[in-house]
Formats: sequence, C-alpha cells, structure tokens
Amino acid sequence: MSRKKIRTVGELQTLRAGLQAASKPQRLVCVSAASCGRAAGALAVASALSEEIHKRGLSGSVELRLTGCHGLCQFEPDVVIFPGKIFYPNLSPEKIPLLLEETLVQGRFVPELALRESSGDRAFPGLDDLPFLKKQVRWLLDRQLTLDPERLDSYLEQGGFLALEKVLSGISPEEVINLVLASGLRGRGGAGFPAGLKWRLAREASQM
Repeated sequence: MSRKKIRTVGELQTLRAGLQAASKPQRLVCVSAASCGRAAGALAVASALSEEIHKRGLSGSVELRLTGCHGLCQFEPDVVIFPGKIFYPNLSPEKIPLLLEETLVQGRFVPELALRESSGDRAFPGLDDLPFLKKQVRWLLDRQLTLDPERLDSYLEQGGFLALEKVLSGISPEEVINLVLASGLRGRGGAGFPAGLKWRLAREASQM
C-alpha cells in the first residue's frame, strides 16, 4: 500500500470501504518479525518466503506479512499461516521450499516443521493447539498475529481509527468525555486518576 496521507474522515472511510471490497488472498503467511524475531533470523526467512512465493507464481493467492511478536520468543523465527493458524517454529531459509510446496501449494500440514511434544510423539499443527496458549483468551494480543505495524491497511482491518471516525463525524465533546468516563479508563502515572474526569475538568477550565 502507498504511504498516502489521510487528511479527512471521508478519505479514511473511502479507504476502509475499498479494503472491505477488495478480494482477499487464499492464504495469509505471517512472520513474527519484532526485535526477537529479527535477531533470530526472521528477515532471512521472510526473504526466502517472498522469493519462493514469486517463483511459484503464488503472489495473487498468498499474502506475506511481517508482524509483531507472536509471544513465543523461544520459537523464533516462526510463521502462522491462515486459515487454520498453522504454526511452524524455529524456521530457517532452507526449510521454506518444503513449507511452500506442502502447505501453500498442496494444502498439507508438515509434521516435520511443527512443534512437537518433548517425547517427539505428537506434532501440534495449529497455534491454538499449543499447551501454553490453549487455555488463554488473547483479546488484544491475538491481533499481533496479522497486524503489520508499518501498513495502514493492516491497522484498518483491525478496526483502527473507528473511534476517531465516530468522534469526528458529529459526537460532541461532552459525549466523548462521558464515554471515557463510562469506560472507567484511568491514568497510568501511578495515581490512577480517571481520564474522563481529567478531560472534563480541563474542558470546564478552558470555558472559564
């Protein structure tokens, strides 16, 4: 996506509508590429993935993304493939051709690339199958799996700027303050002062 600046709510809404109408890839391959992933070689893995996707003519059906940390630093570099949340840990460029052929071309899970039990008897095919994550409900952190922090369209897919659109499309300042008060949001400076109350006091002071 281009780095075009968005100057109005209308432009933002038009961009969001375009993204929703656009055709989606059949497969989404997300490389964990935060600092821990990069230190472990995530960029080399991503480069190998990009080269193989292009070589095999899969650019129209497979999208590659560099995302934030997936929360499993000991398994870096790793990828999560959608649909299915297929999880392959501790990858290297040499393993990418096998991954491409079996999973992205043939649609098959590759046990040899998967995380296994310490006994080696069982392979965990999906991220949600991992014992460490199986009982967790990750309301916010799960979005890290597909969010590319350098792409605006990726953020908009996650509902980014919806609150800003709502505020700039006709809600009064008083309504905004009341919403923040009702949310219970507090400051993080240590005192835990209600953010909505701070906003209300600041607004009243500006009108004196």
